Amino acid sequence: GVTADAITVVIYSAQDEDAVLDFVTAPIANDDTSAQNRETVEGYVQLFNQYFQTYGRTVEYHFIEASGQSSDEVAAAADAARAIEEFKPFAAIGGPVLNNAWSSGMADAGVVCVSCGLTGGQQFLEEHAPYLYSDVQAGRQTNLHVANYVEARLKDGKAEYGGDAVADQDQVGLVEQAQRA
Repeated sequence: GVTADAITVVIYSAQDEDAVLDFVTAPIANDDTSAQNRETVEGYVQLFNQYFQTYGRTVEYHFIEASGQSSDEVAAAADAARAIEEFKPFAAIGGPVLNNAWSSGMADAGVVCVSCGLTGGQQFLEEHAPYLYSDVQAGRQTNLHVANYVEARLKDGKAEYGGDAVADQDQVGLVEQAQRA
């Protein structure tokens, strides 16, 4: 994956029509196509090659089209095997968001995988160290940050924007509920 001239990276590209992803991204109106996502990545790689120190190497990237839906472990494992065999990458970016077959395949082959759709949490990351890197914090970390925010910023007010179920309820009770979660 790394030569004197190049650093090879594979980039996972989900199918344009993925029922689960469409359901998840609909509320945030993310209707970007694979082609639009590729264009964005190409721009970032161009910037990276221009401004980052790669010691004379150029980042070469290859898109791997998903052969199945984001929940399809068999397709994800096959896609990882195909990417590794065809491109022999140093690193991979992205992966199916609802299974770990892609990221496991990459880690088992010694390929660094960033933002690989990790569903196994911190334990899964630790089991596959040093190859897997998440670009988001673990769920427990998110819960702690939210609870700390609520306690520090909201505890002395009323829950006026929480809807009828919590209207006018002291936020201290809501903080305690969040901390127990």
